[in-house]
Amino acid sequence: MGEVKRYGHEQYNGRIWFEERDDGKFCSFDDYATLKAERDALAAEVCAIREQVEDVYAAGYRHGHLNTVDGIAYATPVEGGFYHNALQAMLKVETPATDAYLNSVRAEGVEILTGKLQKLIDEGVFDAKEIGVAAGAVHEGAQIAAQLRAGKDGA
Repeated sequence: MGEVKRYGHEQYNGRIWFEERDDGKFCSFDDYATLKAERDALAAEVCAIREQVEDVYAAGYRHGHLNTVDGIAYATPVEGGFYHNALQAMLKVETPATDAYLNSVRAEGVEILTGKLQKLIDEGVFDAKEIGVAAGAVHEGAQIAAQLRAGKDGA
C-alpha cells in the first residue's frame, strides 16, 4: 500500500491552484487508481471470506450440525467436530491485500510516534543521557515501519 499525497485547493483573484495538504480532499489520478485497486482487492477478499462462512453455515444446516433457539443458529465448535474443522479451514484463508493494508496502518502509527519523538529531540526536551536512547528509538522505529511496509511483521 503506497503513500497517497493529498491536495487541497486555494482560490485567489479568480485563479485556483492546488497544493499538497494533509487535510486535502483530492489526490492525483495515479494515486486514485492505486487506491481503487487496493479497495477492489480488499473487497474481493471480504467476499471470498463471506462466501466461505455462508457455505459452512449452509453445510451445517444440511447435515444437522446447527441448532436453532428463538431463530438464532448456534453450534459448538468441539475439537475435531464439523464446526471446529470448518473454522480451522477458514483461519487458513490468505488475505494478502488485507495484511498489506493493516501493515501500512501499523507503519503509519510507528511513523507518527517516531515523528513526535524526533520533534521532542529537536526541541531539546531530553538531557544528554536520554537523547541517545530517544535517537535510538527513532532509528529503530524507522526500521520497523520499513519492515511493515515491506510485508514483514515489524519484529
